[in-house]
Amino acid sequence: MTTGRPSVGQALEQVAAWKAAQLDENRTKIAEVDTELSKLQATLANLQEQLASLQQAREQLGTLDLSDGLITRSYEAIFDALRHQAGEVVQRASATAAAERARRDQVFAEIQTGELAPLAAEYTQFKEQVAPTLAALPESYRGAIQQHHQGITEKLRSFLATRFAGPADVDAAPIEVEVVFGVDAPEGTPEVLICVLPITDVTFTHWNERDTDLSTLIGARVAQSIYETTKRTGPAGAQAIRGGHQGLLAMEVDLDGASADFATVLQDTMKAVLGGAPELAAAKVSITPRQVDFDYLLPPEAEDEEA
Repeated sequence: MTTGRPSVGQALEQVAAWKAAQLDENRTKIAEVDTELSKLQATLANLQEQLASLQQAREQLGTLDLSDGLITRSYEAIFDALRHQAGEVVQRASATAAAERARRDQVFAEIQTGELAPLAAEYTQFKEQVAPTLAALPESYRGAIQQHHQGITEKLRSFLATRFAGPADVDAAPIEVEVVFGVDAPEGTPEVLICVLPITDVTFTHWNERDTDLSTLIGARVAQSIYETTKRTGPAGAQAIRGGHQGLLAMEVDLDGASADFATVLQDTMKAVLGGAPELAAAKVSITPRQVDFDYLLPPEAEDEEA
């Protein structure tokens, strides 16, 4: 008799169909997972390659030697900066010379037209008219005239000494420049000093053809600083060799026999000498001594030759 319910056989067939469906679904998922695994494995292999490449790059960066490039770039940077500063010093030297000329003209104009004008006229008259005739005068007259002239001379000298008591002030904005030096002390004991100034090399190479100006005064003050330092630290009788390099004035001193604190003493001495120079103050020029690595002041080509 039919009841409308599946038979046991039909029920088992349904179970078998369910099983087959589950197996098919499972195989499909396994295939999908295998596909994703393959992709991830490929991605992982690529990442491992990138990781190895980055690790190699990291090791190379960790052992990078910048010494040669650092020396060359520092050398070029220092001399470029000092050449620019030397140009400022040249311009300021012109301004200081103009200030001195203006003061001189003003002082002599004051002598010619001010309260001292009669004395100046009498002084000129004596030189031009009286002095040539003194030998013909009696000694008593000659002595009186000379004594009177000496009094006029002293008054004029006193006036000029007051007006020219110090350097003329420059009406300009202050400028700041540097004196750069390096001390070679490979074993702790100073051996050589190189000092580069913010002034052009013609200050030395054409010394006899130039009037004394701000550049020569800066050179003299730096030399003063060096010699005062060697008196305190040695070596005795040290001499600075001067010459041009890269268009700038450089000084080199053999320091054999100097004490280990030479660089420190030189720094302090330069600050005192340059900071206390009245001609630099009047010119509104501030000079800072700056110590750098000795190798930064050597031409790169010289290093290549030694290598």
